Amino acid sequence: MSAQRGFTLIEALVALAVFALLASSGVLVLRQSLDNQQAVQQRIDSVARLQRLDNLLRADLGQATRRSVRQVDGQPATAVFTGATDGDAAAWSGRSALFAFTRGGWDNPAQPRSQLLHVQYRLQGQALVRLSRDRLDGSSHWQQQVLLDDMQQLQLAYHDGSGWNRGWPGGLDQLPRALRLRYHHRDFGVVEHVLALPAEGR
Repeated sequence: MSAQRGFTLIEALVALAVFALLASSGVLVLRQSLDNQQAVQQRIDSVARLQRLDNLLRADLGQATRRSVRQVDGQPATAVFTGATDGDAAAWSGRSALFAFTRGGWDNPAQPRSQLLHVQYRLQGQALVRLSRDRLDGSSHWQQQVLLDDMQQLQLAYHDGSGWNRGWPGGLDQLPRALRLRYHHRDFGVVEHVLALPAEGR
């Protein structure tokens, strides 16, 4: 009758080491998979934010009007459309708007308000912020929305029908033909939005 042979201590240690190696490899693969999934989801979220920004810019600028507004002190605004230049320290530090105008097309079913909305886009740090108010004249109550929180090396240009300008030199009741917004994004590098304004608004 033959004796049954068990594992030696060395064999048991080798088996345990192999199991530990396989387990750690599995954990590493799982961690890499989760990291990749998270990176992909972050990229998808970034694309979605850029798309929402582009859609909102097009909706706002595409319905720009030549309706002037009054400021809180009752004084009329200097123009129906104001646009900062690249060298405008006040706009680039958030003390004044990058560009501001009044848009139409804001539906008001059964509500006692205008279909017009005054809109400002401002830079706060590296965040692009949209401010809006439905009381066009003399109101200081703004709705605020952060659109993008990583906007670097921002550049603005305005098309007047003959070419692009780094500032908006238009008259009191003139709108630009188009606005170009260019900046550097941490995920996609240089991003550019070219946005047309309505011809009838001019």
